[in-house]
Amino acid sequence: MRCRITIASNGMAIVPSSLQHSLVEQAVQPRHVREISMAAAETGSAHKRHALPSDMGEMRTVMAADRTLMAWIRTSLSMLSFGFTIYKFLDALAEHNEIAASHSPQRVGLFLAGMGTAAMVLGTISYWTTLRDLNRVEEFRLGRPVLIMALVMSFAGIALFVSIAGRLV
Repeated sequence: MRCRITIASNGMAIVPSSLQHSLVEQAVQPRHVREISMAAAETGSAHKRHALPSDMGEMRTVMAADRTLMAWIRTSLSMLSFGFTIYKFLDALAEHNEIAASHSPQRVGLFLAGMGTAAMVLGTISYWTTLRDLNRVEEFRLGRPVLIMALVMSFAGIALFVSIAGRLV
């Protein structure tokens, strides 16, 4: 089978769409995945579960979801740490009677800890929903390191929220 591949001025190859899917599929899949896929095809087994989807579009979507969840983690961590810092700073001022309301440190810290925790929980739910929807198209392993980190951060945020709320009562 002959086909014409054109080289553009930026050095990129322009491949006809009829070949793009098969070339990408061969280039992306590691050798052991291709061997498993071929073995499954030979035995008639349609059930295969990879670490990542084999389709490039799906793989890019999973990696984009990973990056988005990491951004949620950064934002949540910033809010949690800033809330704890503000709480400690205003608490020290309240002990020295330099601010009028003694409950304001807890309220400000509680608000920021609550917002950070809510951001982490909502980001994790959004990430899980995206992975679950992609998993319906092609099965792959859902346990990802960024998801584990997000769950740890969610529990840490809840613990911080409860500890600040306990001092308010």
